Amino acid sequence: MSLTQKQKNKLSKWYRLKEKLTDIKEQESALRDEIQFELCPHPKKGLNQIDIDDNYYVEIGQAYTYSFEEDRLDSVLKKLMLVHRKKVVRIKRNLDKKYFDKMDRASKKILEQVIIEKPSKPTLTIKEKKK
Repeated sequence: MSLTQKQKNKLSKWYRLKEKLTDIKEQESALRDEIQFELCPHPKKGLNQIDIDDNYYVEIGQAYTYSFEEDRLDSVLKKLMLVHRKKVVRIKRNLDKKYFDKMDRASKKILEQVIIEKPSKPTLTIKEKKK
């Protein structure tokens, strides 16, 4: 199949837009990080609200990702009660944070030895204040 000039032009236009979009996403991400650090250098987990003026505030959302130290996970899981072992770690070995939060303190302490907690990308939202 041979492409027409019109199809080639569309592909070329699409590719240029895709490159611009990638660049814009990178710029937005860097600016979001910069704003978050300036306004809230140590955000708490969840939503952090900072007033802009009398009418608006910025909401900085801070989430975390959870993973495991794979080389130590199996030995640590053996120390947990069977009921926890089957529910706290999914097949992809992602932490089920809701289940983990409900576990007893002793079981959490065992599992915390291999949990790696990293902050996710912050979110920014400007909202109008309710009057």
